[in-house]
Amino acid sequence: MLHRKREGVAFRGGPRLRPGRLFLAGLLAVAVMALAGCGKSLDSRRDIPGAGQGEVVAHYNGGNVTRTEFDKYLGLHQFVNPLLAFYLSIGGMEEEFLREYVLAKHLLGSATDAQWEAAEEQAAAFRDELKTLVKEQPEAKEALKEAGLTVEEAVAVFKRFAAYQIIISDRQAELEAAVTEDEMRAEFEKSPQDFNTATVRHVLIATTDSQTGEEKRTEEEALQLAREVKDKLQKGADWNEIAREYSDDPGSKENGGLYENVKTGLWVEAFKKAANSQPVGVIGDPVKTEYGYHVIKVESRNEATFETLGEEDRAALRESVAYAKLDAFLQAEKDKLGISVVLPQEPEESPETAE
Repeated sequence: MLHRKREGVAFRGGPRLRPGRLFLAGLLAVAVMALAGCGKSLDSRRDIPGAGQGEVVAHYNGGNVTRTEFDKYLGLHQFVNPLLAFYLSIGGMEEEFLREYVLAKHLLGSATDAQWEAAEEQAAAFRDELKTLVKEQPEAKEALKEAGLTVEEAVAVFKRFAAYQIIISDRQAELEAAVTEDEMRAEFEKSPQDFNTATVRHVLIATTDSQTGEEKRTEEEALQLAREVKDKLQKGADWNEIAREYSDDPGSKENGGLYENVKTGLWVEAFKKAANSQPVGVIGDPVKTEYGYHVIKVESRNEATFETLGEEDRAALRESVAYAKLDAFLQAEKDKLGISVVLPQEPEESPETAE
């Protein structure tokens, strides 16, 4: 139920990206932002590895993308993030990646000299690291070969997406700086309860094992056990003992199921609703989430107003408003490009093959 999976109850994140939205930049973002070095220009801005080679897989206003250049783009991402093969196995993801590649290729034309120079510096550092890696680790050298890339091609692809990441980051910063007080207030009013803080105790009766994903108990069994736990607590049982014995939340079972002064908007929807609506001091009926059933007691709750928000919350609102504008900008740019994807269709599995 927080931005990330804490050790314990799974918390939800903030603004969600649509599949593929900024994802191609995101896959390399950690590497891009971690690298800083200096070096001369590695190649021209328009010298895209593999461009013009192989069949055309996408047309757009102003150009096209060929299979070879797209494969080299995918190859670097697979080298950096082996999980890419999994994402591409999801229906429609390869096409979405291709559309994002077209968008990135288009936006690179707007890179300023300063943005390009920053990308060149990061790419030079990446080049040094990559050379060392393939020299010292034979498996890395083989992985790069399997990706269909030479070191210089990998660096050239990396540089372009470093530049793309910088373009996006700079645009986001510009948009954030321009966010008005009225826009922030309007964003707050969309879901003011998300900014409430609450202290709760809970016991999670899980339906699945958090480590293996296997069924731990049926929903009926979980609900029945949750009702029994609630009954014990209402009769005066100690929260510390009950949580330690029954709770499947490793993040809170050793401290009486306590989560203290947490922003309710960080919790998944059903848990958030309970934290915001249950009477303080009352043990509520079991609440169902994707994790199982929760027995919850709200110990305290502070309701937020826009005027009482701290700088961290104001920054989150500012970022949310700017992100929505950035997302709209990128979608508008895509629409203007008129992208037409012509990836070959996967053959349908025949009944004989399925058997």
